[in-house]
Amino acid sequence: MLYRIARPLIISAILPALLIGAALIVATSCGGGRDKSDDAVSVGGMNETVVMDNTKFEPGNLQVPAGATVTFTNRDAATHDAQAEDESWETDNLENGDSEAVTFDAAGEWLYKCTLHPTMKARITVVGDTPQTPATDD
Repeated sequence: MLYRIARPLIISAILPALLIGAALIVATSCGGGRDKSDDAVSVGGMNETVVMDNTKFEPGNLQVPAGATVTFTNRDAATHDAQAEDESWETDNLENGDSEAVTFDAAGEWLYKCTLHPTMKARITVVGDTPQTPATDD
């Protein structure tokens, strides 16, 4: 016996799934990301690592002492960078496995983002007795 499936049924069943799949691909490859800047504070020391993975920074809300060095390491398949919203410091574009360190010499608070995925955001707070000045790229 031969069964015929009506064309409208195929379109109504398959088309929505294809559209949702395409939307997910676009969202994760073109500007997707997570804002982690309001996460619970993670208190760190003089040498800390921020991991870029699954279009987010982890930890997303890091507190370090003045003079601390924070190493940004990309563990994601996508390329990422980190740039302060005030553009006082930034990393290069980092491919999977790449790292770059930034030293924060003075107290202050920096919201930062991945410029390739602008909704991928986080925060670094530097505590100490010195006024806010730009960090230095190592």
